[in-house]
Formats: sequence, structure tokens, C-alpha cells
Amino acid sequence: MRLGLVLGVLAVSLSAPALAQHKNAPPTTQDIPRQEGRDDVLLIRSLDEEVNDAIAKAQDTLPDFLTALGNPDAYNLTFKFPLGDNEHIWVTQVRRDGDHLTGILDNVPIQKQWKKGEAVRVPLGKISDYFYCDADGNPHGHFTTTVFIDREEGKGFTATVLPRLCAERLEENQNV
Repeated sequence: MRLGLVLGVLAVSLSAPALAQHKNAPPTTQDIPRQEGRDDVLLIRSLDEEVNDAIAKAQDTLPDFLTALGNPDAYNLTFKFPLGDNEHIWVTQVRRDGDHLTGILDNVPIQKQWKKGEAVRVPLGKISDYFYCDADGNPHGHFTTTVFIDREEGKGFTATVLPRLCAERLEENQNV
């Protein structure tokens, strides 16, 4: 079974709820709101300081991810961005194209005009999270994931889960 903590965040107007995608994560508690009809989507307020800090950390450390893209020993590379400026969603089969990243949508989008598996091209400044495993099998990134899962399961819980995401190579790094 593939273990994947694939979360996203939606940041909309200052008071509107935001959406987060959550795929193959540990069991959830009932106190986190879900979008009706979607067990894999969390509602998050756009003023959530912890989430916004996690996005800022991902942007601040994005050069680490870009370096990993050029390292043939890095694997399980993925990034998240705001699809349609609101729904943050994960992308796999990542490649760098100048000041953009390209890949395919790895979740089923809420927005009906988009489809899982659709190709996207995203400016580096729009990346809201990333994840990769280094040559030694150490996990890097999943900053927003850590916020969401640790809220559900307790502070520090993701520290025990993220290394499992590196136990299996889900796709080879083809990003040279």
C-alpha cells in the first residue's frame, strides 16, 4: 500500500474557508471540517497563521527543492500550488522549466474544469509546499502537511510518519 500524506491548502478571501486535500493520511478526527461529499478535503481559513507560516517556510527553502530536482539520487519529488489561486493541490512528475515547475496534478481537483493527471506549469513564486526524499532516504518538506496532521494527531506526530514516505521510491527522479 502506498503511504502518502498529500495535503493542500486553499487560501481565499480573509474570512472565507480554505480547502486542503488530504490523501492516504492517517485516520482523521471529527473536529476538522470537511468539504461536503469529499473526505479528502479539509476546510482551512486563509488567515491561519500556522499554515501561512508553513507556506512561507516552503518558499524560503525552495532552493533546497530545486537543488533536489537536479540530483538523480533524490526521489518522490512533488510540490503543491494554488490551482486557480485557491485550491492548493499536489503535482508529481516534476520538471524545472526556467522560473517555472511543470508536472501533472496528483489529486482530484475540486474545480470541475481541472482533472487529475492534467499537465500544469507553475511559477516558482506560487509553490506553497514541496516534498522529496534525499539519497539517504531522509524526508524534506511537507510543511503544511505537518501542520494539519500534527493538529489531528498531536505535535510531533508527523516526525514519525514522514520517513515512511521515503521507504519506497514511487517514481524515479527524471529531473536533470
